Amino acid sequence: MASHAVTLDLWRTLVDESRSTGTGTSRLDARIDGLAQVLRDAGISLERAALEAAMRRSRDSFDRDHDLGIDTTFEIRVRQMLDFIEPELSRRLAPDVLARSIDAVDAPFLAHPPEPLPGATEVIEALAELGVGLGLISNTGFTSAAIYRRWMAGLGWLRWFTVTTFSNEAAVAKPTPLVFERTLAQLDVGPDRALHVGDSPLHDISGARRVGMSAAWLSRGEVAEAAMSGGDRVDADYVLTDLRSLPSIVETWLGRTRPRQTQRAEASDD
Repeated sequence: MASHAVTLDLWRTLVDESRSTGTGTSRLDARIDGLAQVLRDAGISLERAALEAAMRRSRDSFDRDHDLGIDTTFEIRVRQMLDFIEPELSRRLAPDVLARSIDAVDAPFLAHPPEPLPGATEVIEALAELGVGLGLISNTGFTSAAIYRRWMAGLGWLRWFTVTTFSNEAAVAKPTPLVFERTLAQLDVGPDRALHVGDSPLHDISGARRVGMSAAWLSRGEVAEAAMSGGDRVDADYVLTDLRSLPSIVETWLGRTRPRQTQRAEASDD
């Protein structure tokens, strides 16, 4: 096991939907079209507006829950969305229809994935070469952990991560301390030897700091300057505006934390 660990957020840290024009819309359309077809095949015809409204309501529910640090499993999320369409709809569906409905929501991610940020693959590999354990901690929505891992494997990313924690599999979400603590336990690293990297001041930076981890905030130009000058300053140990600068930041962080570990080890030998 590595003596130190770096955990990374996914959305807007390693990937950015805004870089893929229309990708999010295409994915949403594919989900709605696929789900509508499954339900039609089962004899249930619905207006597209009803499906769109249920998706929006579900997304609002995700966001509220994540801000509170809670989540539930992917299957339950899809069931809730179906029940937003019509009360008790998920319970009325035959098991095979429910299974196809879940797949219709899940699978479009692979056909319409987000685009990695510039240098993301190289950064992940560089971090691994520094000898730190790597973990991913991501809040999620209409994509299952299994699909995320298939996609990450296709990018060549999965092999570098010792732990991948997705909120709709763990049933907890950032910023709750529990999601960080569980990930660190799997990495076998204490919070004093761990650095979390993410874009959200609430979910990533505040969440990691509450556990006792170091934190690096991936921000955007002038926002970073304002944050460091006081007022609504984000309580991050490091601020970066380009993901590609992360390996040098991790080297600096390791230089600050490893000597303390050595000093404690030497003191215990006396």
